[in-house]
Amino acid sequence: MSRGSPSSEPSLLFETARALFSSAGLESPELEARFFADAFAGQEEATIRDLLRRRLAGEPFAYLEGSRGFWKHEFRVTPDVLIPRPDSEVLVEWALELIPALGVETLLDLGTGSGCLLLSIMSDLPDLDGIGVDLSLAALEIARENGDRLNLADRVQWIQSSWLEGVRLPRQGLLVANPPYIEPQEEVGPGVREHEPHQALFAPPGDPLACYRVILNQVADGGPSGFPVLFEVGAQRMEALCGLAESLGFQVVGQRNDFGGVPRALYLCRN
Repeated sequence: MSRGSPSSEPSLLFETARALFSSAGLESPELEARFFADAFAGQEEATIRDLLRRRLAGEPFAYLEGSRGFWKHEFRVTPDVLIPRPDSEVLVEWALELIPALGVETLLDLGTGSGCLLLSIMSDLPDLDGIGVDLSLAALEIARENGDRLNLADRVQWIQSSWLEGVRLPRQGLLVANPPYIEPQEEVGPGVREHEPHQALFAPPGDPLACYRVILNQVADGGPSGFPVLFEVGAQRMEALCGLAESLGFQVVGQRNDFGGVPRALYLCRN
């Protein structure tokens, strides 16, 4: 190995990564280097060089590793899908309470991405069927792969669509969704704007509730009275979304905070 080459031996790889990450000003370079060495020790030198280059360019660690833990499972992720966040687990927790109580038979997940919401809920409820909808074919392929790995392929249907266009609301169903609500000029975390899919992140300028409005109008057009909807919502959008929902004929049943105490989940029913 030439001088300065990254070693695949764990301790040397840790030292190399720590020095590079420190020089680049990455947050918590020692912790990052430990994760890096634990994940990639034993890889070929060329592979390690490429992975270091990508991390130094700000690419999220989950994309380098190709997976992220969410709820009880590891989900494959690529730059075609958002990286699952712990904040979203409040939707899983709430859905697991609502589905038995409401007699839900089919869960409909709009903007499914990696499928982490849909598949996490389905994996805990063996009698539940699922429908995952996304506009991105590449995202649907990732979701399908995750569903196959969790042995849920025979219970889930994947559909390419813009929200509910051409998708029939299921009888005895529950709709869950985490639509884009970030405005393009808003601050996001390191590496997010540069590497995660903008289509799944950003709402139209000046209209952070645009996607919610489309979904709610579609549910109002095709859904039966009482049809339940469970949304993830941005920390500063809850009050405005409640007002929008009520103006479109929905009852606000409740809201919950995420595990950090931030208002995050909204439960609605069509009047």
